[in-house]
This record gives sequence, structure tokens and C-alpha cells, in this order.
Amino acid sequence: PKLNGSEKQVKWGNGLRSNAIDEALKRGYLKEDIEDFFDSTPDTDNASWWIDRRDPNGKSSGTLFHSELKKAGKTFEH
Repeated sequence: PKLNGSEKQVKWGNGLRSNAIDEALKRGYLKEDIEDFFDSTPDTDNASWWIDRRDPNGKSSGTLFHSELKKAGKTFEH
């Protein structure tokens, strides 16, 4: 889905979200699990949600997104 925020936030958030999804898929999460997570988690359509959860290096949300998926009960052991 399209992200909400300023032009700069949306550009940054899209990159973070893309990296996080790629990393989650590499870790073995199913596309359906990721989609379910988006459907059940408010604010994932806001760029700020992704920016606030970026890794300390500021370039990826992969590790923290993995933690969010685990908290939501999504597991990569299928």
C-alpha cells in the first residue's frame, strides 16, 4: 500500500519497508504472513512507522521488522 507522510518521509519509508520485506522473505516468512501483519497492524501505512523502527544504522528495518512479526505471532518455521 501507498505510504502516508511528507515526500521525503515516503521516499525513506518506502526504502526501509522494501528492505524489511526482502529480509523477512529471506528469513523464511511467507508472503501471506507479511500481508496478514500489515492488515492487522495499524499505522504500517505511515512512513513514520517504518522510520521509527529502522535499525540503528538507519538503512534497514529488517531486524526490527522481524521482531514485530514475531510479537504478532508470525513464525518463519513453516
